[in-house]
Amino acid sequence: MPLCIFPEGATSNGTHLLKFQKGAFLSGRAVKPHFCKYWSVNGVSPCHGDAINFVAHILVCIHSIFSLYTVYEMPVFEPNEYFWKNHWDGKEEKWEAFARAVRQSTMEVGDFHDTDKSVKDKLEYKKLVRATSRKAKAE
Repeated sequence: MPLCIFPEGATSNGTHLLKFQKGAFLSGRAVKPHFCKYWSVNGVSPCHGDAINFVAHILVCIHSIFSLYTVYEMPVFEPNEYFWKNHWDGKEEKWEAFARAVRQSTMEVGDFHDTDKSVKDKLEYKKLVRATSRKAKAE
């Protein structure tokens, strides 16, 4: 039975791809990566709104005159003996090598940039932005 998992766990800023989490890769079973790209005339992307409140995010998106949302489907990737022999050095866990290879392929096909930031970093940033917003409202 197919299962849909979002291994990144959070959106990036639309140009960088965060490191994948282990959920989709831990079993070593085949994955079929998909990714989305946003484009708008004024540069507004739904990716930019996850740290602001919902109403503000909707208003920003409504003011985007014209936008495109494209879903890209990549081929199935399943690790085999050749993969393990040539792409796993034994220093990292197997799921990490698998996730790294799929992420690298996704970055190349999707024209994403690498980042050393994690989902944890993203969540900390969101907390900071929300706390600053609450503090500004209180003043």
